[in-house]
Amino acid sequence: MGDGWGGSLIYRFGRRARPAADGGAPSGYPPAMEQAHASYDDFLKLQLTAGRIVEVQDFERARRPSYKLRIDFGPEKGERWSVAQAKKEYAKEELVGRLIVAVLNFPTRNIAGFQSEVLVLGVPAEDGSLSLLEPSRGALVGGAVY
Repeated sequence: MGDGWGGSLIYRFGRRARPAADGGAPSGYPPAMEQAHASYDDFLKLQLTAGRIVEVQDFERARRPSYKLRIDFGPEKGERWSVAQAKKEYAKEELVGRLIVAVLNFPTRNIAGFQSEVLVLGVPAEDGSLSLLEPSRGALVGGAVY
């Protein structure tokens, strides 16, 4: 991903990825066979963590409809902020209290003057809209993905 993330993993270099018609990689991504392989050590470098959204604010300064999300990652990791271009798919009320998965150890990004501290993960839904990744059976807030 380099430093081109834009607030949610389905964004590549600041733009929303479109899923391929055949269900393959979104446009703008190389086919899976051409992507470099990652090692298990590469995976371990990422601090993928479960968190709970505790506050949602409209983010009027963003170019695309977005929210500012305050996310609790437990007493050890604390609360952090993120920006998500999720206004079309989610109402504020749907997001508050929702468990999500985020990358905690990417550098902070300045998005329209706001410091986004974590990368909230999502995937394209079948219709191409955003679907946030969330643990299917609940999760310990602050729990690491493994």
